[in-house]
Amino acid sequence: MKYTLLNFFFLCGLLAEPAKGKLLFAKEFDKASDVTKQSVKFNKETQYKVEGGKLHAIPPVIAYKGTGKQSKWAKSNFSRVNFPDLPKDYICEFKVLINKPADAKSASKARAYFDMGHRCIRVTMLADKSILVLENHLTGDKSKIKVISETTDFKLKFDKWYSVKAWIKGDSAEYTINGHKLKVTDSLLKNERANTFNIDISGAGYQLDHISVWEIK
Repeated sequence: MKYTLLNFFFLCGLLAEPAKGKLLFAKEFDKASDVTKQSVKFNKETQYKVEGGKLHAIPPVIAYKGTGKQSKWAKSNFSRVNFPDLPKDYICEFKVLINKPADAKSASKARAYFDMGHRCIRVTMLADKSILVLENHLTGDKSKIKVISETTDFKLKFDKWYSVKAWIKGDSAEYTINGHKLKVTDSLLKNERANTFNIDISGAGYQLDHISVWEIK
């Protein structure tokens, strides 16, 4: 068992980063036209604005405050944005800042999800740790997730910029978040998965400075 685990970590360390191929899109959010219905999806009534060179994702509970609006997601504090129609294998880079909630309860329960395919390959950032998991849309079992690794090297912090690079190729994937790597090699990654990259964060919304996606060479 010890030998197997050592081999696993050794092989993860050798996981080679693929080369960038054709640039599919690059959004700097210096103009409103960077956000189109075809290229950016705002889920479950997430609202947004493009301002100051950033995409501001706003949860319904804040966006609808004082409007009296009643809807299924009006009280949700999640900001859910996805970038659709990606190839199965790709490289994604972005920079994000998570806004600090005004109340301590929301702050304590805040979490950030970075998904390669909705509920497929996910990094979850919490106040005390970050976790890489294969979610139920990939495992094929609604009640089952597969935890790959946990780390306390980086955690969810408010009003702090995170530089994120994520790639998926065949049965291997990797996230690099402010220089810290989370890696996985698993046959499940070859299964069908949603062709999106999702950034879903609870609390008081977030700011996206830029995002780019490339094909893999």
